[in-house]
Amino acid sequence: MQTTIHITQGQNIIKLLFDDFASCLVVKEALSVNWPDCEGSVGEYYAISDYPSEDRHRLTNALNDELSQGSEAQIITSLRPFLTLFSNGEYRIGFLTLRLGKSWFHKQTDVIYPDDTPKDEKFSGWFFPTDHGTSNYFYTIPTQALIPQRIEYYIALIKQGSRPKILVYDVQNLDSGEVSASFILDGHHKLEAYLSLKMEVPAVFIHQKVTGQNATGELLKLAHPMLKDHEFRHLFVHNDENTSSIDFVADDLLTGLLDELLISGKGLSVGIVELFIQKANSSNERDKAWLNDRLEKLAKNEFIGKGLHLSYKGFDDKGNHLYWFSMEIKSRKGLNRWIKNLRKELV
Repeated sequence: MQTTIHITQGQNIIKLLFDDFASCLVVKEALSVNWPDCEGSVGEYYAISDYPSEDRHRLTNALNDELSQGSEAQIITSLRPFLTLFSNGEYRIGFLTLRLGKSWFHKQTDVIYPDDTPKDEKFSGWFFPTDHGTSNYFYTIPTQALIPQRIEYYIALIKQGSRPKILVYDVQNLDSGEVSASFILDGHHKLEAYLSLKMEVPAVFIHQKVTGQNATGELLKLAHPMLKDHEFRHLFVHNDENTSSIDFVADDLLTGLLDELLISGKGLSVGIVELFIQKANSSNERDKAWLNDRLEKLAKNEFIGKGLHLSYKGFDDKGNHLYWFSMEIKSRKGLNRWIKNLRKELV
């Protein structure tokens, strides 16, 4: 059974921000974020906030009886008022049984690193290899928030023949066809019970369709407080395709975070270099003034002559193939030359 519900007066309390690179579940504040590694592996990162989940429990509590005992029709009826907590848009409600061999449920796990791993390479969340043969589902509460007695309650309920359902939420970008990470919005204790019993997991899916969404700036701002500095830097730097879509000129917070990267980062990513070139070619005086300020910050970078690299895209000599290039800034003279060439566009 499936149905589509259109929300026109949504409260925007619950939302899933997705920009084809990263996914971030928000219930007033960011609860969980997932993004690719992009450093030679096919792995991805995943982090959970320690933000208290009472708000989420309060918001989903009204659904608990229907998700535990209700029919599909009763669940859909209960979801209609619940979806007014979401943003405006189209939501498809569906029912699916998650097979254990084809589903990977990710929860907060301590990653074991070698003793000599630098501190800024240790992530607080979970790093996992991408397996295109399985579907990934992400817990959105920390492991320590799971209550053993609640899990035992659902184990007993399931053994009695009940099949309580978990609630899963994802987003599809209709402009690209890409789909976000799938987050467990409610039902973590039920899921733990099913996994303990090695049983398939019945789920209710909320599938939102979006178009024309520019989510990157808001996603970065909401994810920033829940990530360590090097985690946020990794997310920011590798989101190349979306960097130039952010309105930095009108956003002091994101500009400040960018300045930190310019001063202390070991390299400028493709996205940042393309952003600078975009501003250099702009006819807007505010854009040019903003770029001049950023170049002043870059001139203070502590890794000049110590491995600072600029990455950019360009074509081969014949102009046939697009490549990614990297240029090391070996001295302040070299950086000044690069800045001078860029500033020619500002005149």
